[in-house]
Amino acid sequence: MNNKFGIFLETLRGKTPLRTVAEKAGLSHTYIRDLELGINRKTKKMVIPSIETLEKLARAYDYPIDDLIDKSGYTELLNEVSEGYRRKHELEKGLDESFYWWCKLITDKDGQFYNFVEADIQELEERYELAGTNQIHEIQSIDFDTEKFVFSYPSSSLWHAVTYKNDISLKAKIVDEIIRICEKYNEYTHVLRSSDNTKQQLDLAEFLKQKGITYNGITLENTDYKVLTGMINAYFQNR
Repeated sequence: MNNKFGIFLETLRGKTPLRTVAEKAGLSHTYIRDLELGINRKTKKMVIPSIETLEKLARAYDYPIDDLIDKSGYTELLNEVSEGYRRKHELEKGLDESFYWWCKLITDKDGQFYNFVEADIQELEERYELAGTNQIHEIQSIDFDTEKFVFSYPSSSLWHAVTYKNDISLKAKIVDEIIRICEKYNEYTHVLRSSDNTKQQLDLAEFLKQKGITYNGITLENTDYKVLTGMINAYFQNR
């Protein structure tokens, strides 16, 4: 939204008195003038008309509603909102998958956390005020590209407790915590593997520890590192 739309509305009204338009539209003449100025003259805040208001103005001016919506910037605004939701969804999916793959390294085939990490998991739950992993068993499964992550598993119940809080930054923190636990017990899980006979080669794990890595001009953020590292470890874990 910007005042280009307000100027357009004023042009559309032409010499027709504000009160005449207000009567046709069923709106107050002061509100219509605020729309033309692009600002509420009392609060000094931007005025954003609703779709219902745009429909009333379209009828009053005998102007196509779809064109008026486009002029108002609503189409662009909705596209931006849609793109924002898409990016959030992709980020959350990446965190979901990263958590899943890292947990595979510290859980047995039945999804039970190994004994040597149980104290760390319990401390994590208490610190972030999460429900106990044995308390949530309602959701049956979640689909990933390769297999199902059964929510009766303690590890997935922990993630469900995190997801229930609806805080994406908390999800990123928990993934970081799980990575920390994996690294702490890497002698058991073999999360960090490097070959002694490849000193002449650049190890990918070491490369990903660097800051400022970019992809297609986009600088990787901390969350990106976590997601990529989790997926790479999962890919190479059986080699």
